Amino acid sequence: MGVSVDVGSGVGKECFERGLMSVEELDSVRAEERYRVEECRLEARELKAHERELKKEAAALAKAEKLAKAKAVKEEAKAAKKAEKEAAKEEAKAAKVAERDAKKAEKEAAKEAAKEAAKEALREKQYAKAAAKEAAKAEKAAAKEAAKAAKKAAKEAEKAAKKAAKEAEKAEKKDAKEAEKAAAKAAKKNANKEANKEETDEELGPEMNVEVRVFEHDGCRYLKDDTGALYSSETHEEVGIWDATTKKVELRQQPSTGYVREGDELCDP
Repeated sequence: MGVSVDVGSGVGKECFERGLMSVEELDSVRAEERYRVEECRLEARELKAHERELKKEAAALAKAEKLAKAKAVKEEAKAAKKAEKEAAKEEAKAAKVAERDAKKAEKEAAKEAAKEAAKEALREKQYAKAAAKEAAKAEKAAAKEAAKAAKKAAKEAEKAAKKAAKEAEKAEKKDAKEAEKAAAKAAKKNANKEANKEETDEELGPEMNVEVRVFEHDGCRYLKDDTGALYSSETHEEVGIWDATTKKVELRQQPSTGYVREGDELCDP
């Protein structure tokens, strides 16, 4: 920044031209003006130098700030990298601890499970023992009840057998009596038939006594003689014949047609 002072002009010159100032005074004024000019120039140079210093300081400050910022960024990156490394280290350490704790917990869980399994096995064993004891007790009681029931059944069976034997004996006596009665009736009938026939004594044979027994077939009761002839158990009349080969009863249908087999359409005799 420059300062220009013209000593040939100004207040001093005007005063000199008007005669208000002498030459000596004018020289003094001019010298003073030159001094002020030099002082202004010196101040201008100092100001310019100061401005340069300020610019230099500003540049140095900017450079320092830039270096500080770069250093801070570098330190921050370094710190971040270090923190990341430390975090990874801590994470690995934590993972290792967690894995160790997990293995420990798994081992403890397996130990507890084995302990519970042993307790459960003991409970099952005790339950099985108690169940076996109860089963043996129930089996013994059932055997006792079965023996008692068998004894009672045997007693009832013996009683029923005696009753059946008595009933059979009674029926047998009744059947024998009916058979004897039927035989007597048949013998009397045959005797009457023989007496009414007009045959000579030589043609007549001795009177026959027919022996019959009670015979049942398909729920029907008959009287049967040794030849297989069947008689009604009620009327004692001959109603058919027993075929021992076919195990069938051949009933008499009509006197003119002889016998028919079971299942055929029958006519009243």
